[in-house]
Amino acid sequence: MKLTKAIKNKFFSSVLLGAFCLLGTAQDIHFSQASFAPLLLNPAMAGANFANHASLIYRDQWKGAQARFKTIYTGYDQRLAEKNERGYFGVGLNVYSDKAGDALMTTTYTGLSLAYHVRLNKFQTLGLAAQPSFGQRSLDFNALSWGLQYDGDGYNSALPTGEPLNGPNQFGFFDINAGLVYTYKSSEKYMTANDQRAFNVGYSLNHINQPKYSFYKQDNERLYMKHVFFANAVIGMNNSKLSFMPALYGMLQGNQKEFLAGIYFRYSMQDKSVYTALKKGAAFSLGTFYRFGDAFVAKGLVEWSNWAMGFAYDLNLSSYTAATNGRGGFELTLRFVSPNPFGSSGSKSRI
Repeated sequence: MKLTKAIKNKFFSSVLLGAFCLLGTAQDIHFSQASFAPLLLNPAMAGANFANHASLIYRDQWKGAQARFKTIYTGYDQRLAEKNERGYFGVGLNVYSDKAGDALMTTTYTGLSLAYHVRLNKFQTLGLAAQPSFGQRSLDFNALSWGLQYDGDGYNSALPTGEPLNGPNQFGFFDINAGLVYTYKSSEKYMTANDQRAFNVGYSLNHINQPKYSFYKQDNERLYMKHVFFANAVIGMNNSKLSFMPALYGMLQGNQKEFLAGIYFRYSMQDKSVYTALKKGAAFSLGTFYRFGDAFVAKGLVEWSNWAMGFAYDLNLSSYTAATNGRGGFELTLRFVSPNPFGSSGSKSRI
C-alpha cells in the first residue's frame, strides 16, 4: 500500500525535525526583521543607535507542517557614559525561546552584551563587544518518528528507531560571541529637509568556544562557529517625505548559509512638534526582501513617537514547500527607543 499524502508529509516533517533536533550542524534561529533583534545580530549593537532600546519579537514558522517552529525574542540595551567625548559603553541583555514540532524541541538562550564605542568624529563610531551566553536544549524523544519505523504500509511505533537515543533529553552549554560594528549618522538640517544619511556595517563571530551540542550520549559533536555580516542604511530623499532603507544580512555556519536582502520604502506622515508635545512623529514603511533559495518576505512597519510595530510574512519557496503548502513564517515585532527618534535633531528609524 502506498503511503497517503498526510503520512508522507508527517514522514518528511519528522525526518527534518529529527535532523534539526539531533545534529550539531543545525543552523541557529533567524528572524526576517533582523534589526529588531540587534543583540542577536551583533553584540556590538548594544548602544550603537539609541540611548535606550527595547524590542520584542514573536515568530510562527511553518504553520502548515508538522515541524512547526515558534520563537519569542526579547532584548534591551542602553548607553553608559554617553557624554564622554572619546566614546561610551553599551550594555544589553537578550533572551529567546524557540520551540519546534510535536516533540517540543526547546532552545532557550540568554546573552549579556558588553560593548565600547569609540567616537571617530562627530558622525561616526566604531564599536567592539563581547557576549558571554548560556543556552539550554530539551526534547521529548518519545514524540519523534523515524524512517525505519515505516514498514511499507504505515507508521509502526513498535519498530526500532535505529537511533542511539540513550542520551539525556536536555543539556546546557556556555557560549561566547563577539562583534564589531561601524555606524555613521548625519542629522537633518531641518525637519522638512529629509537629508539624513545613516549607515550600520557590522561583523560578528558566534560560538567562538564551539560548545558541545548534541542529544546523543558520548557524542563530541560541537556547534560550528557562525559568521554574521550585515549592512543597512537610511537614505532620505531631499525635501520630500520619502526615504529608502536598503539592508543586507549574511550568515555562514558550517555548511549552512543564509542571505537576506531587500529594501523598505518609508513615508514620513508627520514630524514631531518642536515647541509642544501635541504632535508626535510618525512614519509608515513597506518592504520586500528575499532570503536566497528559501523565501520571499513582505514587510511592514509603523512608527509613532518612541514606538514602532512591524510585521513580516515569509512565503516559502524552498523544497520544503511540499510539507508547508507554501506557507512560511509570520513575524510580529514591537520596539521602544528613547529619546524620541523624530525631530530636527533626532535620528530617524534604523532598519
